[in-house]
Amino acid sequence: MHSVLTGKTATSVTLGSKELLAFVGTDYLGMAHHPKVLEAASQAFVDYGLSPSASRITSGSCTPHEHLEEALAEFMGLESAVLLPSGGQANLALMESLIDGLDVILLDADAHPTLVHAARLNGSRRLDYGAGDGSRLMALLDRFRHERILVVTDSVFPTSGRMAPIPDIVRDLPEDGLLLVDESHSLGVVDPQGRGAVKAFAIPTGQVVVSLSLAKALGAFGGALVGPASVIQTIKRRSETYATTTPIPPAMAAAALASLRLLEAEPSRVQRLHRNIQRLHEIGQLWGRRPSGSFLPVLNRSFADEKEGRRISAELLRRGIYVPFTQYPGTPLGGALRFSISSEHSEEQIARLEVALKEIAALG
Repeated sequence: MHSVLTGKTATSVTLGSKELLAFVGTDYLGMAHHPKVLEAASQAFVDYGLSPSASRITSGSCTPHEHLEEALAEFMGLESAVLLPSGGQANLALMESLIDGLDVILLDADAHPTLVHAARLNGSRRLDYGAGDGSRLMALLDRFRHERILVVTDSVFPTSGRMAPIPDIVRDLPEDGLLLVDESHSLGVVDPQGRGAVKAFAIPTGQVVVSLSLAKALGAFGGALVGPASVIQTIKRRSETYATTTPIPPAMAAAALASLRLLEAEPSRVQRLHRNIQRLHEIGQLWGRRPSGSFLPVLNRSFADEKEGRRISAELLRRGIYVPFTQYPGTPLGGALRFSISSEHSEEQIARLEVALKEIAALG
């Protein structure tokens, strides 16, 4: 049974009346609690109310939606953007817009479940090229070089700590092929300015579409697709997910825009996150391993024995630290502890976690 929180800050949660140091979630930059972000959301609530109460193609398109779309495209160095109610629905909207426009979809074996689900609904032939298996992917790209291809991958994989070989994919992508990269976990994290993997690798963007969750490093809510203007226009024209749903509240768009502006103005926030990530993965060596993706703000520990995972979680809780044991879809073995860190965790707080884990390890 999951815990129900009665309060939350950038580095803590409240269970009942007890405040606990927390290493959870995906608010990697503490934006969900930043005063300027909250102020932007509060003002937009006053200006627009709780909901636009209509789809974007009728009367539901508001100024914060359009301003955020323009800012996302500029920030990521892409031509255009469109907002969707969630990151998962962003993936679905692209696949809907490409129905009858594809021959084959090539998926990374570790692609996020929403990517797999959306690809399934597209109806095109689907092939799994393994977990970042570059040789198999290149062979498939060569095999289908005369077909209409979409390659689908996350940019980074939090569970395994792996980064997709995006430069290699783009290099070998056929001229009329397309690459969908889910940057939900890399926006705000990868690249010194937090602009994501596509920007960090200086990828030619004419064949790249990026999907995003606004609920992670930006600390808001909703999703987006960013890419070539022609692709974004096709989504607006052909996607029922876009056309028939109420968009995110304008207040959430205003909040995400404020987060994006802070990210641009305060690159030190990303640098602070990177320092904390290094500390988190140093602590991970208590278990004799350091994930290859030590640039990620998460550390996973899987357990074949569910009781062992729950025991460690309970021991942490006794020491005032909240890291729940989870059995989310795709969790290997019996379940996992997933430690997440943010730019807002202090060195003292991180040291508390290290001491607690050393004490628990000593208990055997």
